[in-house]
Amino acid sequence: MGAGVLDNVSILSSAWGEYPVSIVYRIVNLYAQAGDEAQSFAWLEKSLAIPLANRARIAADEAFAAWRGDERFRKLAGLAPKRSVSREEGWTYYLEYLVAEIRRLHYSYRTNPLPRAGLKRTYAFCANGFPSFPTRPWDPKSSDYSHV
Repeated sequence: MGAGVLDNVSILSSAWGEYPVSIVYRIVNLYAQAGDEAQSFAWLEKSLAIPLANRARIAADEAFAAWRGDERFRKLAGLAPKRSVSREEGWTYYLEYLVAEIRRLHYSYRTNPLPRAGLKRTYAFCANGFPSFPTRPWDPKSSDYSHV
């Protein structure tokens, strides 16, 4: 399967009644089930660019179970690095991921800048060492999110 298949995804989409990203994701799964990591990752990148909206689906998909520890796969799936990170590194990763997902999923922000006012406040807050963020971004024990 090469670039010709991707060129014909719209034809398959019409014939099968599916969105192009679903068809590309099927191709990703076929390569993964065949154990072809290089092609699977290449087509996974293509599905994310279309964009595949449900990125969490990748991490949970059993077709990729063998690659869950691979850092390249973890990045494609939107998973945090497997290595231990500090509180600040974790928050920095989380915020960078959030900005990247906004750019990837929101049509107007793929080419246009994000609103600067909110980002400036967020990055200024982060530059001050995350003074009042909970230990984890999803900390269920914290009820004070006035800083967010």
